[in-house]
Amino acid sequence: MSGTHPELDGAVFFGPRPELERYLVMLSGHSYVYVLCRPDRTPFYVGKGVNRRVLAHEAEARLNHRVGEPNQKPTRPDH
Repeated sequence: MSGTHPELDGAVFFGPRPELERYLVMLSGHSYVYVLCRPDRTPFYVGKGVNRRVLAHEAEARLNHRVGEPNQKPTRPDH
């Protein structure tokens, strides 16, 4: 984020989801690096995102599938 929010360069966020959502609004339009962790806090993915990408990726990661299998796209019921 160099040059976009100098006061946040090198900042690390760790906290509850409501605070994360407020933090992401503050960063709106600017990229950031995120780490997804297993419930035991072991990191399993490092990514770069913009806007709410980390939240979307977290939701994808919660889908039940074997390691190495692609994520299933949610199906929508026909109306």
